[in-house]
Amino acid sequence: SVGSTTTISVAYTGTGVNVKEVTWRSSNDNVATVNNGVVTGVAAGNATIYAKAKTKDGYTAEVSHNITVSNVAVTGVSLDKSSGTIKVGATTTLVPTVSPSNATNKSVTWSTSDSSVATVLNGVVTGVAAGTATITVTTVDGSRTATFNVTVTSSGSGGGSGASEWTLVTDASTLAAGDVIVIGSATKGTVAGDISSQIMSSVSSGVTYSSDETTITELSDSAVQLTLGGQEGAWTLSNSDGQLLGATAKKKLAWDSGTTTWTISISGGTATITNGTSSYGYFMYNVSSPRFTTYDSSPSGTMLLPEIYLGGSADPVDPTGISLSPTSLSLSKGQSSTLTATISPKGANQNKTITWSSSNTSVATVSNGTVTIGSNASTGATATITAKLNDAPNKPQATCTVTVTEQQQDAWTILVYMCGSDLESDGGYATGDIAEMLQLRNSQPNDVNIIIQTGGSTSWKRYNISATKIGRYSLEPGKSSPTLVQQLSQANMGASSTLQSFIEWGVNNYPAEKTGLIFWNHGGALDGCCWDDNYGQNGDPLTNSEKLTAFKNAFSNLNRTEPLEWVGYDCCLMAVQDIAEFDSPYFNYFVASQESEAGAGWDYDNWVDDLYAKKSTENILKAIVDSFIAEQGSSSDQTLSVLNLRNMAAYKSAWETMASAISSSYITSSSAWNTMKGYVNTAVKYGYSSDYSGSANNNGYVYDIFNVSDVLSKFKTNYSNCSSQIAAAQSALEDLIVYNKCGTKAKTSCGVCCFFPISQYGTSSYYTTSITHFTTWRTLCFKYS
Repeated sequence: SVGSTTTISVAYTGTGVNVKEVTWRSSNDNVATVNNGVVTGVAAGNATIYAKAKTKDGYTAEVSHNITVSNVAVTGVSLDKSSGTIKVGATTTLVPTVSPSNATNKSVTWSTSDSSVATVLNGVVTGVAAGTATITVTTVDGSRTATFNVTVTSSGSGGGSGASEWTLVTDASTLAAGDVIVIGSATKGTVAGDISSQIMSSVSSGVTYSSDETTITELSDSAVQLTLGGQEGAWTLSNSDGQLLGATAKKKLAWDSGTTTWTISISGGTATITNGTSSYGYFMYNVSSPRFTTYDSSPSGTMLLPEIYLGGSADPVDPTGISLSPTSLSLSKGQSSTLTATISPKGANQNKTITWSSSNTSVATVSNGTVTIGSNASTGATATITAKLNDAPNKPQATCTVTVTEQQQDAWTILVYMCGSDLESDGGYATGDIAEMLQLRNSQPNDVNIIIQTGGSTSWKRYNISATKIGRYSLEPGKSSPTLVQQLSQANMGASSTLQSFIEWGVNNYPAEKTGLIFWNHGGALDGCCWDDNYGQNGDPLTNSEKLTAFKNAFSNLNRTEPLEWVGYDCCLMAVQDIAEFDSPYFNYFVASQESEAGAGWDYDNWVDDLYAKKSTENILKAIVDSFIAEQGSSSDQTLSVLNLRNMAAYKSAWETMASAISSSYITSSSAWNTMKGYVNTAVKYGYSSDYSGSANNNGYVYDIFNVSDVLSKFKTNYSNCSSQIAAAQSALEDLIVYNKCGTKAKTSCGVCCFFPISQYGTSSYYTTSITHFTTWRTLCFKYS
């Protein structure tokens, strides 16, 4: 449908296919567009999607797929409110929501049941006269409706009808220059607290005071001048006890010869009013008691200090303007910045809902003032961000021009998720690897970042790393210890949210042309990695499904579609096809071991040198493998490999096709399944084992993971009817494995392994769909077991 997407993938026929690139195109971009196989519906109609593959030898092949795009019908409409009250001349804005959210035609029309009471235009309802009316919104598509019942009241005078919209502030210290103190309007409330002395200090700070034409002006440190405005009788009087009278007890105000200027003097805790020459000392405000007091004598003419309100005006005031700061903004792809909106006058107390919009959402989006540049925005592109007060009578608005600048990226960023656990608390292996990296500090270029997040251990041996906090460190050129960049509250390194937060923070703060992610800790194949010793009796692991959730959420929040460059596991037993397939949408390369790694792990002071030299990705990853095996010795049982995850989809397809063929042709009984079990059980095994004899008694199948190339060889020898499918899987395996190296005791380790149920892990409740996407193989594994 219009606005929705579907993903088309390609597969290849033939053996030894070596595709260099695939290009995509649509026969009609006005109907449907395509980007790397993701097809987006634009408008109703038909289009043909083409994919052309090109090999390194220059041969090409093209296939097509027909797409029909349909409109999405409207099923309903709702309003953000169902009823409300406004005064004559006032407005309120209704916001319609059309369902479903991806409906093609969201246009609506508006109508009123009584235009003499209320009118409506584009959702803005205006009160005309006292009464009631029903406002109706109707969708153009499907004639779906929703209603709003409005009651219109008369505008009134003074401040009576607007009383409920007031907020009384009793602490003048909270005021700022430009805030409004309102004088008068007896129906608004009561004076509370010590306000007199606060008024004096607020005047000095530039606060303005007004009510209609009434003002207060500073005369000295102890006196302010009150100029009365408004109509005679607009002020509240007090009774003989100094209590304020309500609106029903108003008395006509009188003053000498129409004098309208009075002075309030602050002295000895009282405020005395004079009219320039005559002192009316019997009108005072006692700062120690929240009420007015009077003297017994009374001159001719009567006038009391009116009520004082802070933060509003006698009647609700509509905004007359809005401004944005800044008015221009330059951001690169993926960056965000928040605009500040200022509404004038500052005392306005209604119709202040801001509607934000962008002139080009493909360049920049805005939400509550936060502007974000799109991940696909072009350098130099611009968008206008508008903040508008749709509810205010003149609908004031302000704009900010946003320009996309070229994103400044470093050459490399390596993010190390270092869960220390007992490897650090017992042996200091984590900080030992940090020390290895720091040995090369003098050759570190400024455009290569190594960022480490520490956690998961009960103690750290070096560099004052906290065991009760999450630490984020950077290695900086010339420094002999890591630099603490950010310290966070304790968090579980075995939790998806902790990993997600680190990825988002690292990619946002250290953008680079190429980014690598290393998991540092124990590994347990399909059990996961990164056991946090601070959580649970045996530590809490980061399971493979938790990693997948973290990757998905981080990429979504980063608005990122391009994979990061590589993921590496300085952990045991993680070179499993199921794990690599989980990682394949998010990384181009994968580095891991089929075996249990030696405690010290990778040899960082060697391959980091290649990183600083900014060699190619494959050369850097090969250096990781070579230096690790060299440090362990050529006769060891250690192994490490590099996989090209861009070939994982083809490998998975070939493996699943082979599994289906073997299952239907050969695995038709329990005895046949047990025969297969014997084939797999005599393949080369690994997992806490230096015994590669292939006998059923060795403990190499603790995790039920087996060397893929040996499994395929066994299948090829014994399942001749499926030879073509097995050969295709072998060919895909060759394309998947970029580089592999192992000690002589590791024998024929090829670089990746598969699961098959042999030992205590051989249950379908262990090898679940949350662990693997190889569903056909999983079905075969438990067909008769």
